[in-house]
Amino acid sequence: MFNDQPRKTSIPIHFHFAHSKRVVPALKDATRAVSTPLRSKKRPASILVPQDTPDHRRLPTAVQPQWTTVEISNFAPRTRKSDVLNLLGGYDISPPVEFPATPRFTRPFRVTVMVSGVEEARRMVKELNGTQVGGRNISVRMTNMTEEERMEYQIQDMADQIKTGIINTAHVYHPDLADSILEVRELVQDENHCAFLQKRTPVTVHSSPKAHALETQNKAKWELVAASAAGLETGDSKVILRLEALKGLQDSLETQGVLEKIWDEWSGSSLLAEDVS
Repeated sequence: MFNDQPRKTSIPIHFHFAHSKRVVPALKDATRAVSTPLRSKKRPASILVPQDTPDHRRLPTAVQPQWTTVEISNFAPRTRKSDVLNLLGGYDISPPVEFPATPRFTRPFRVTVMVSGVEEARRMVKELNGTQVGGRNISVRMTNMTEEERMEYQIQDMADQIKTGIINTAHVYHPDLADSILEVRELVQDENHCAFLQKRTPVTVHSSPKAHALETQNKAKWELVAASAAGLETGDSKVILRLEALKGLQDSLETQGVLEKIWDEWSGSSLLAEDVS
């Protein structure tokens, strides 16, 4: 007999995974890889670059001179700018020299110059201090002074300002002095400081030969206008005494000018005898 159902035929099928075989690491190796921390790559050593501090700034190759300030003062009124420039011609200074914008020097007047180096400045002070320019001895000093020298400088500056005030006061309260040359001079005698305001007539082409001869000898015919003095009983120190004498001279001129005006308007200034009624 024959079976009508079809016969099942089994055909073996073989799969080849040779090219897709995956390698699985061992459990011990995987655990070790996870537990070991990752190490970053070692960075190169840092290079320190110096900052641009004042000590590292670019400087010119030429050595710059150390400038020292020198002050020149006590000029005569007739001194010209060319006289000062000629005076400084033999020294290494830093131009330009600044002058006041006036045709003639006004008092007090000072010129400040920058001298190359301390030694050059000392040479200038030694050679020029006390030199006569225009009939007057100029004053030359370095501004880098000690405390005592700085105090003397300040006192001198205050004295010069008071002297200028004295001349102005004389012109305001004494108009008759307008055509005269006025000058304030000081005298220290023992422990007393004296201040004098004196006047003289200008020497012109119409002046006498005697007046011209006196001028060539650094002399003149002065007349006293007013005076003042200060002693130890009026001040605490010699410094105050000097300024006290100058201030007293200025106050005296002002007081005298006011009283003179009152006297001119008073009837007693024109009467032969004082009216006692």
